[in-house]
Amino acid sequence: MIETAIFSSETLCQALSTQPLTTALVREYTNDLQAELQRMFSAGESAERISQYRCEIIDTLLRGIWQQTVHNDKLSLLAVGGYGRGELQPGSDIDLLILAGKDSQLRKSDAELRAFITLLWDMGLEVGQSVRTLAQCVSEARKDITVMTALMETRDLCGKSRVADLERLLSPRRLWSSKQFFNAKLEEQQRRHENFGESSYLLEPNIKESPGGLRDLQTIAWVAKRHYQVGSLEELAKLGFLDDRELETLISSRNLLWWIRTGLHLLSHRKDDQLLFDHQRELATLAGYQDSDHSLAVEAFMKTYYQAVMELRRLNEMFMQRLREEIMMRRGSNRTKRINDRFQVRKKQLEVVDDQVFNRHPEALIEGFLLLARHSETIQGVSAATIRLIRNHCYLIDDQFRHNSAGSQLFLGFLREPHGVSDQLRRMHRYGVLSAFFPEFRRITGQMQHDLFHVYTVDEHSLLCVRNVLRFASAEESANLPGSHDLYLNFDKPELLILAALTHDVGKGLGGNHSGLGAKMAAQFCAQLNLSASDNDTVTWLVRSHLDMSSLSQNADISDADVLTRFANHVGNQQNLDYLFLLTIADMQATGPNVWNSWKGSLLKQLYRATLQQLKTGKEQLESSEALSAKKLKTLDLLSAEQISSAQAERLWARLGDSYIRRFSPTEMAWQAKHIIPCLDDPNPLVVATRNFPERGGTGVIVYAADRPNLFATIARQLDQLRLDIVDARILTMADGFALDTFIVLHADGKIINDDLQRSAICDAIQKALGASQLQPKPSARRQDRQTNAFRFPAVIVFKPGRTPATRRLILTTSDQPGLIATVAIILANHYVSILAARINTYGERVQDQFTITLPNLD
Repeated sequence: MIETAIFSSETLCQALSTQPLTTALVREYTNDLQAELQRMFSAGESAERISQYRCEIIDTLLRGIWQQTVHNDKLSLLAVGGYGRGELQPGSDIDLLILAGKDSQLRKSDAELRAFITLLWDMGLEVGQSVRTLAQCVSEARKDITVMTALMETRDLCGKSRVADLERLLSPRRLWSSKQFFNAKLEEQQRRHENFGESSYLLEPNIKESPGGLRDLQTIAWVAKRHYQVGSLEELAKLGFLDDRELETLISSRNLLWWIRTGLHLLSHRKDDQLLFDHQRELATLAGYQDSDHSLAVEAFMKTYYQAVMELRRLNEMFMQRLREEIMMRRGSNRTKRINDRFQVRKKQLEVVDDQVFNRHPEALIEGFLLLARHSETIQGVSAATIRLIRNHCYLIDDQFRHNSAGSQLFLGFLREPHGVSDQLRRMHRYGVLSAFFPEFRRITGQMQHDLFHVYTVDEHSLLCVRNVLRFASAEESANLPGSHDLYLNFDKPELLILAALTHDVGKGLGGNHSGLGAKMAAQFCAQLNLSASDNDTVTWLVRSHLDMSSLSQNADISDADVLTRFANHVGNQQNLDYLFLLTIADMQATGPNVWNSWKGSLLKQLYRATLQQLKTGKEQLESSEALSAKKLKTLDLLSAEQISSAQAERLWARLGDSYIRRFSPTEMAWQAKHIIPCLDDPNPLVVATRNFPERGGTGVIVYAADRPNLFATIARQLDQLRLDIVDARILTMADGFALDTFIVLHADGKIINDDLQRSAICDAIQKALGASQLQPKPSARRQDRQTNAFRFPAVIVFKPGRTPATRRLILTTSDQPGLIATVAIILANHYVSILAARINTYGERVQDQFTITLPNLD
């Protein structure tokens, strides 16, 4: 019995026996209970003790209420599910079963039972109840695995004891045999994992349902209980199902998740299993974590969490495999097919020929994964005994092993396999072999960055990056990136790109430039693998440069020949460019589901093509008048179909200047000219048009009108109100007082606007807004979403020189917020600052907007 400062179950029982129960009295008890749970948690009591205490007090309350309201000794009150197990966190459901032998017994006490249930709710006890006979329990359990599972965990509370009757009627001999039950729970787990994207590393994970969460641990316990008739992890260990190390890992991981869940319930004042950002910070503080020079307290706390759920997921895989072997694979041929002196296949599972293989041949710890990749069509998995042997022999991968050429050659051979590498590299990580062979990877395991941009932990991101690289080998999987498949097939050594993807972020979490730090670690790993000096240099350069291409494409003006020349000199040759191009794509797509979009893809392709041309022809060709003339000729060819003459086009281009020709493609210039030229002599034109540009990765919007204050801000505000993201904007103000504002916009989900009606609505909204006599855009009415609102930080503004003496670059870094572009435009206009161009980059909760501006009175 757990004694507390307020009351114990014994004192509560005495109080209930001496006074009639009222709603007010029970509410007082439950409020005192919650206060005591909070006190215990703050005082450092374990989550297990807190759960036991709540369970004990709720047991006593329910018995008292039952005894005062139900007077039929043929009925039973049972705790079921988690409450039946005796696990009752502060916000957990109180699941009850009111059970009778016959239906007539329920009918006889119908009024009393209704009063009992109503009283529970009136008193503020959130219960889930079912009222059934024994026969009805069997019928419902036969139809629904969820009901069956709940009824396996029952406990008598009050009335006639029925647990033994239930166990007899629900035994595997009568329904849900071990085989059927295992299949159902495995399918249930697979569906649940799929719902969470198969990832344990979500930004705001559900600690109960996510892969590696408490439900995975419960699944092991349920299947083992059904098959072995045991009720605890300790009993499983006595059967030899767990060894001491595994038992210790399971208990420590479970206790951590219990503590987090208890804290979540108390912080939320309700059942809440999602670890939201705000709660992560609060729990990190309560757990005693502190910020360091290189990481935040919350990042260290979440790293502990991620490592715990990864261990639970590893053990879940091993135990479910063992149960599969015992339950599902016992029958049938037990013949083995020998692969070599170290491995064999039995029932499509890879296994070692004996339990001393790794002691005799430590390099087999790597070889097994090569065989799994090589025979991926015929081998479906690894036997549970072999998984345990691999995990228990990782200590053999020491410095001597890592510098042994046999292991290195096997690892490189594994990376060169045409199929199965991504899946088996993940398996290698789950079993602990990857971190043992590449120790720097252990440090980044579970390492997260507390923001919305980096959705995955560093190890998960790195493995996703490898997966994305390997997808380039498939024409089907790389179909949305034309040309990437051919580039990949042209590599003589694709394993160098795979190594760069695996190691590109190993420098994170150390402070400083992670690309430079990671390059040093990558060089050491390549030396460990005995790569040639040239190959080592290639991988090291890729790791050091892995951010360069994305940063340049999104932040620099690649029509500037000087910018392009510097980048081409940095790249050096086409092979490096091809490697870096594919690595950049794989890296961006692995950062988060919303990071990559068609616009960023188009910027990257433009940079790739321009750099390739630069490598082949040089800077002079890019800046030549011949290049501009060729672009004009292509545009005129397109305009001929619109009955627009070269004289009309040249008249427009003369007003816009050569910088306009450099910035836009022939397709864009022809489209713009088609709409503007008919209005060139109109003293008060208003042209608004939209068109999709797949090659630019977005939807184009142009506005040609007489220039006036707040023109750009008004257009930007209208686009924001339509929930469109502006990713690029150009503002050209002509000497004769007219303005051409061009935009590239995307849906909020990062996609091109393919709906003709929506594009028409864009034109209508802008025309209506610009029809006002005075342009006074109102603040955005859109609300900030919860996740973004959890990350707020001050704005930082940096000024840099522009391409001409009259211009400056304003770089604004701030929290993402609705209507930001329009707000900035209004502020600048109020200070007589003109915007010439805008480039908008969003990194999760952070935006970095670049504006090319002209300042008044620069002289």
